[in-house]
Amino acid sequence: MKKKEITILLLLAFLFTFQLMTQANDTDRLDPVDVTGEASANYQEESGNKRKKSPKNRTVQLKQFYLKVTDGAEDSVPVPLPNTRFTIRLVTKEQETFLHEGITNEQGEIQDVALHKIPLQGASLKISYILGNAQRGYVQKYNKKPYSFVFTLRLGNENTIDFTDHQVLFGQAKKEETFFYNFQAARINYYFDQAVQAQADAIKQARKLFPDTANVSIKPININFEQGKYLDRSNAFSRNGHDNSAIPDIVVGDRSDKSFETKNLMHNIMHEWTHWNMYAAFAMPSGKYDSHYGVNSDPKISYKEGWALFAGEVFADPESLVETDTLVQENDDQGVNRLFGQSTNLTVQQVLYDLLDTGSQDEAFHISERYLNEELSEQEIKQLNFGILYTLMMESEATTLQGYLIDLEDKYIVTASDKEKFNEVLKINGLARDGSFSKARAEKAD
Repeated sequence: MKKKEITILLLLAFLFTFQLMTQANDTDRLDPVDVTGEASANYQEESGNKRKKSPKNRTVQLKQFYLKVTDGAEDSVPVPLPNTRFTIRLVTKEQETFLHEGITNEQGEIQDVALHKIPLQGASLKISYILGNAQRGYVQKYNKKPYSFVFTLRLGNENTIDFTDHQVLFGQAKKEETFFYNFQAARINYYFDQAVQAQADAIKQARKLFPDTANVSIKPININFEQGKYLDRSNAFSRNGHDNSAIPDIVVGDRSDKSFETKNLMHNIMHEWTHWNMYAAFAMPSGKYDSHYGVNSDPKISYKEGWALFAGEVFADPESLVETDTLVQENDDQGVNRLFGQSTNLTVQQVLYDLLDTGSQDEAFHISERYLNEELSEQEIKQLNFGILYTLMMESEATTLQGYLIDLEDKYIVTASDKEKFNEVLKINGLARDGSFSKARAEKAD
């Protein structure tokens, strides 16, 4: 064989090896996810002017890319993908190449990304969303792989992209139910992010008023959801993992009637996430209960469940708390008040609400009134109060309502007039002056 031919063969072998290495490196960036839904669109240049002589490649400026997900039903409200991981890959006939990765902003937008070396013709962008992020956790199937949606945008000869679609359906052809369940996964991702942001915003306001308040750190946890799994069963936080894997997680069960009402879904996510925060912060003990009206012999159960109920309703349906403001005083089950002074989940919820509300029907006190130094709306005051109460719950590490109320009084209730108002909150809920359940004390005395 001639020397020139050997040189050409060696060069071809090198190029082939280099191409394999490049493809392998790109493959390493792929996420361990299930692609649960795909969608696509053409991006047409607005101007009809033909481009003159141009190089083979160009830089494309992605100014904005914004999707909202739906299942196509008339009564469905599309949701964005905020604070959600994404990757962008270039797809041509020859290969698929990684370009960029990041996290969408709080609105769910991808903004201001420069994409280099994009061919003038035959190019598409494959934008993959992975539902969640490393800071808060992911929405995943029971195989522990996060939901992933892929949107393919076929490019023309434009150099700037500003793309919005508020009616995107992610699913698999000939599998109609995939569109419905991918939409529910997107909703869980959206409400999960909203719950995290609502808590963070409230704590931010509390620290603005009380700068020495410790900042609450949030640890990530994954939410499991999948068609046919945990069908018609309660949602749950599992400190040892639903599969006993020793990895804490949250389960949102499927429903045979396919009813995922917004307020219920929002409440359940914040409810279970609050259980997780209490466990992650101070190893809040577990325990079972019969109903929210049932008396728990262990006050720790009433406290953990009451807090989760309270946080869930503040997030999902605060008006329901206004409507039940006097529930503890007026409860009547065949002549028996099941809540007043009793160790129940709902009693704890209502005590916490009495410390938050600003226009109560049964008492005249809220936790921040002594400290307000600026005009705030009622909603802003409630947000501030929630931040104060939540931060103290995490700082205090109390495991009973009594312990929590003692810490609350020590830290925030210092004047004689405030102590008198605080005592009124205890009395109207049937609590003793030390914050204990008066009915439990009476039973012990008997």
